[in-house]
Amino acid sequence: MASAFDLHWHWRAWRAQERWSQSKSDIEAWLCSQPKSHECLLLLGGSAGWMMSDRFLDRFTRVVLMDMDPLAGPLFRLRHRRALQGSRKTFVSLKADMHVQLPQLLEDEPHALVLFDNLLGLDTLQTRSIEATQRRLSALSSLLEGRDWGSIHDRFSGPGGALPPLSSSTFHRLSDEAFSPTELIRVVGGSGEWTDHSTHGIFPGGVPTRFVAWPIVPGYWHWLQAGWVGPSFQGSS
Repeated sequence: MASAFDLHWHWRAWRAQERWSQSKSDIEAWLCSQPKSHECLLLLGGSAGWMMSDRFLDRFTRVVLMDMDPLAGPLFRLRHRRALQGSRKTFVSLKADMHVQLPQLLEDEPHALVLFDNLLGLDTLQTRSIEATQRRLSALSSLLEGRDWGSIHDRFSGPGGALPPLSSSTFHRLSDEAFSPTELIRVVGGSGEWTDHSTHGIFPGGVPTRFVAWPIVPGYWHWLQAGWVGPSFQGSS
C-alpha cells in the first residue's frame, strides 16, 4: 500500500512538470549522449519516471524497474506507455530494496546497463546515518566493477532564486576533483545553508560528470550530478 509520502510526491511531481522542464531536457541530453550498446536497462529508483526520457527508453527492448514505492511501476508504465509498448518490448516492475536485491538482479541481467535514477542521494533518509550511507555507497563500487552503469543523484541542495541565467547543461565534464559548490550556488541565486547529500565519491576519480539544476519546489534547488562508468563509456563525456 502506498504511503502518504508516496502520494504527496507524485502529486507534487505532476504539478511541477512545467517548472522542471529545463531540468528534464538537460537530463535527456545526458542520457542520450552515450553509445547505444545495451538491450536491457536496470532502472533503480526510477519512481514514476517523472524525469525520465522516452527517447532514452526507446533504446531498450527490456526495462526492469526496481523501486520501493508500490505506485512507481503502474505510474511508470502509464506515463511511458509509448516507449514501452510493442511486441519486442518487455517492462518488469519490482517492489524491492535495492541494497538487498541488487546483487541477484545483476546476476540475472549480466549484460544490462544499470542506472541509479535519483536514488543514491536519498540514502540517508533510509539509514539516518551519514556514516552508514557512505559505507553502503562505497560497497557499490566493488559490486559494479566491470559493469556499465550510471547515476544521477542529489549532490547538494538549498534555497535559491528564480530560474538560472545559464542553462545547467553548461556545467558538463566537471569531476568531483573540480567540484565548486560556490559557483553552482551562485548560478541559481542561492543563499543560506545548503545540504550536502553525502554522494561525493560515488564515481571513480576523474570520471567526467554533468551537474543539472533542479528547482524541486519554488525557491529551493537541488544540484544533480550525473555520470557514466564502465567499459562502454571510457573516453566519452
